[in-house]
Amino acid sequence: MQILTEYLASHPKKFLIFDFDDTLFSLDLPWHIYRKQMDKAMHDLDKQYHAHIPAQASLNVYENLLVKKIGHVARAKRLAVSAEFESKYLLGYQKNHDLINFIRQQHQCYQDFFIWSSNIRQTIESILNENNLYQYFRLVVAKDDVNFTKPDPEGFEEFIFQPQSERSDYLMIGNSRNDQAAAMGAGIDFWMVEKFN
Repeated sequence: MQILTEYLASHPKKFLIFDFDDTLFSLDLPWHIYRKQMDKAMHDLDKQYHAHIPAQASLNVYENLLVKKIGHVARAKRLAVSAEFESKYLLGYQKNHDLINFIRQQHQCYQDFFIWSSNIRQTIESILNENNLYQYFRLVVAKDDVNFTKPDPEGFEEFIFQPQSERSDYLMIGNSRNDQAAAMGAGIDFWMVEKFN
């Protein structure tokens, strides 16, 4: 965490935006099952869905494309599959103690903290409340809130960016290429979190 602190000392920010899974916490979820479930759900809506997905591709990209193509029905199905999966299969989680301590100790040094996650709100809020962290965040943006998940920058544009602020005031802190691409698409800086579990 010293490296992040040093970065922020030389690149001052007013607003920090955190990803959730594998950034603040690492959720114990069998993502291969999610992929199978979501593949089936999306294929049921569009028979050409599988033809466009490389084996190791980020599902978020193709889920977003299908939501853009079909609209509300695809978004609703995506949320239903995600909510059922996280509710049924979440076995536990590990904490990123360094980053959590940073939030607790440094929150008064910044104007606002946010979370933008591709997890379901119920999952995020439950874990934040269990760890007495919710009060440190001005806003939590979950999969339930957006039409398009990261790497699409919609979450920044619709919910997070504040009036009279500059893009240089923000830093996205995450662990994935989707997080990084969303930050790049929104024109803000990005910090990659190291694996912690």
